[in-house]
Amino acid sequence: MFPYDYGSDTPETLGTVYVVDDDDAVRDSLKWLLEASDYRVELYDSGENFIAKYDPKAIAVLVLDVRMPGMSGLEVQEHLLARNAELPIIFITGHGDVSMAVNALKRGAVDFIEKPFEQAALKQLVERMLQEARERHMEKERRSLNEALLAKLTPREQQVLERIINGRLNKQ
Repeated sequence: MFPYDYGSDTPETLGTVYVVDDDDAVRDSLKWLLEASDYRVELYDSGENFIAKYDPKAIAVLVLDVRMPGMSGLEVQEHLLARNAELPIIFITGHGDVSMAVNALKRGAVDFIEKPFEQAALKQLVERMLQEARERHMEKERRSLNEALLAKLTPREQQVLERIINGRLNKQ
């Protein structure tokens, strides 16, 4: 496995932005905004539809409306927490209150933005969260690769490696 080449980014390597909002106009405007930056955007009109299609292995960020018919944004967040999903969540709402925002942030949301939101600020936040998600993904891949390589060592090679790690020569 070679180090990640940031110079050859495609929409797939940049990451996916999941947009979950019951308002067609909000979904469409976010799709336009984010696709203009070459992100892969997936739109969902409900929390239930998103949960049914969510890929936990994807490098992604979730832009999530708080108040929707059926499953609310906070319920989607709860569901993802129960699945131990490492998905950054940016809440957007037209009807937020302080206690709702505090609750969402305490449960791990990265931000809570009121509609109408400043497009440049949201885009910058999405970019930062996707960069962090890419870095976490690469770290997991490095760790898996290292574990696979260590598993291939013979018992003697493992013994030598342990001694080197502990600052001893392999003959000591």
